[in-house]
Amino acid sequence: NGSQDVIPCSFFEQVWDTLFLGLRQVKGLDLSVLERKANAQICEKIKQASQPHIESGLVILENNVLRLHDPKGFLLENHIISDLLVALEATK
Repeated sequence: NGSQDVIPCSFFEQVWDTLFLGLRQVKGLDLSVLERKANAQICEKIKQASQPHIESGLVILENNVLRLHDPKGFLLENHIISDLLVALEATK
């Protein structure tokens, strides 16, 4: 019939998409956007999980925007995002 079935995304899939896509952009992830889509607890978990990467200089948290340091952070972005996703999973 030409119509496509739309599979609704779960709450965590939406949060994961926001996190994943935001960090892959040079401008980074605005945590206030994430908080509106999720909640303060999830944002806090993401900040906590980011802290080791911030301390190592791979991630920058500035004006409530989390972004990868160019070029170091982008070279290790899959590792960093994986750590953040583990933190996100822990909030389920």
